[in-house]
Amino acid sequence: MPVKVFKFTQSALNEIKVPTKEEKIIKCRDIIQRNLLWIISYTGFRRFYLGINIGGIYYKIKIGDSPDLTVAKARKKIQQLKRDIANGINPMDERRKINKERREKREKRLKLKNELTFGQVHVKYTEYSSLYHKSWKIMAQRVKRYLESLYNKKISEITKEDIQKIFDEITARKHYVTANSILKLLSPIFNKAIEWGLIEKNPVCGIKRHKEESRSRYVTSEEMERVMKVLAEKENSQLTEEQKQSKISEKLFLFTALFTAARSGNILAMRWDEISLSEKIWCIPKTKTKNGKTLYIGLADKLIEVLQTRKLCSKSEWVFPSSADNSKHISSSTMQRAWAKIRKKAGIQNVTIHDLRRTFATWMKNNGETLDTISQILGHSNTNITKIYIIHCLAKAKIATNKVVENMLSIFGPNVCLNEILSGILPSLSCGEEKVTTT
Repeated sequence: MPVKVFKFTQSALNEIKVPTKEEKIIKCRDIIQRNLLWIISYTGFRRFYLGINIGGIYYKIKIGDSPDLTVAKARKKIQQLKRDIANGINPMDERRKINKERREKREKRLKLKNELTFGQVHVKYTEYSSLYHKSWKIMAQRVKRYLESLYNKKISEITKEDIQKIFDEITARKHYVTANSILKLLSPIFNKAIEWGLIEKNPVCGIKRHKEESRSRYVTSEEMERVMKVLAEKENSQLTEEQKQSKISEKLFLFTALFTAARSGNILAMRWDEISLSEKIWCIPKTKTKNGKTLYIGLADKLIEVLQTRKLCSKSEWVFPSSADNSKHISSSTMQRAWAKIRKKAGIQNVTIHDLRRTFATWMKNNGETLDTISQILGHSNTNITKIYIIHCLAKAKIATNKVVENMLSIFGPNVCLNEILSGILPSLSCGEEKVTTT
């Protein structure tokens, strides 16, 4: 189709009729600025172009739509583009750059649409983690608790600033160890996301962690006296039977923590079939221990007395069942709250449940026990030794344990029974005269 050549004016362009569908387009050239083209299509669009040879290649470069762009402005734009070309600037390079950026944005939008969120990646990572970490459930719960605000965000959109903000929020509450532990939990998740080809960089990298000092806190003899007084207090008579049982469970848990130096997670999940009341041994299976080895703990005589009493009426596999559902054990959060109340009532600050483990070891050391004995108290682990040898090795440890327990209970006088301290435990359990069965 021939090109119409004439002096462009707005009125002259307006007189040109829209071509038919068969004609498709009408192309016009300005007689004043000969590189200025104007094209009208059968669909009705009207557009200005620059038509020019650059390096032996003819380009038709869009410069604007008509009538939004006037003839005068179109001519000025053509002049500027020609000056740029004369200076070695190819306007098509800029156009290609713009088109590339648009294409990349479009591809990114499409990728994001199909990309996993952080929540979905965390679920996938948890499935992987469950194969290698015994505490994977606790790890998953902690991540969800602190990172839930990012759960619906695409994994590639999570930045270092997002993680830093959460780290700073936890730090603002002076939970420095928690802030560090969250970073420790998050880093392998993002590393695995890199391995899966979901992201290229770990947003946790570069965040400065708090300097941690090894804790040395333990319950002193003066503080122990106050703790024991609180634990020995009678329960409120107005409490329901269920509430009384819950209080007794919480107190017995703390006695167990004080008298065994066991990890709180193991005590929470303590089962009756793990305890030999006759041999006074608690056998923690390797599936529950931190090092993946079977752990044997000698139980103090005082603790055995109250465990025997408790087993009389137990209707659960757990030594410390949940008051809401005895098919489950008591939760960590429940015990944390209970310990916080007891600690506050006793006027003791900055002592965690885990510090009770250190307390036992410290008291043992103060009694002059050897490191070997203390090590046995904290747990004898070996999968290749016989039960007879275990009992023999734990005998000395149990003697030392009983000595520490007597020291802890000395406030109540000699030969005190733990059942007496947990006042009313037998009547409240309605045990009657049932026989104790030991395993």
